[in-house]
Amino acid sequence: MRSDEATIRHRFGARVSEAARSAGYDIDGRGGKAQLARDAGMSESSVGRVLAGKVIPDPKYFEPLARVIKIDPVELFIEAELLSPNSVAAVWSSDRSTRILVARIGEMTQRDREEFAEIAEIYARRRRQSRNEQPSD
Repeated sequence: MRSDEATIRHRFGARVSEAARSAGYDIDGRGGKAQLARDAGMSESSVGRVLAGKVIPDPKYFEPLARVIKIDPVELFIEAELLSPNSVAAVWSSDRSTRILVARIGEMTQRDREEFAEIAEIYARRRRQSRNEQPSD
């Protein structure tokens, strides 16, 4: 079940803030926010709104933002509830071509991301079912 939008934005901002501080950004001062914005290729006002939990940036910024705050971009997709942890687990346990697809997911449209998440969840469910149906040795 998807959380309400304000909760998602707040949680996303808290995660980015925590990671930014851990990565050495002094986000409590203007200079740190400005540096984070430059490093991530975002505007300073956008970064300020993200850190305050007011907005979630366009997913095209997830990868550069994650890179500079030193976290996996997939964490941002999960925090934004664009992907569920179950669908991510299914994808990462599958083949290389699927992992490449996940790496490019930030370039997808919202509809494509939603369809991908649905397909990944179906795939994960089928994998679990097939594992449960296989006889034990």
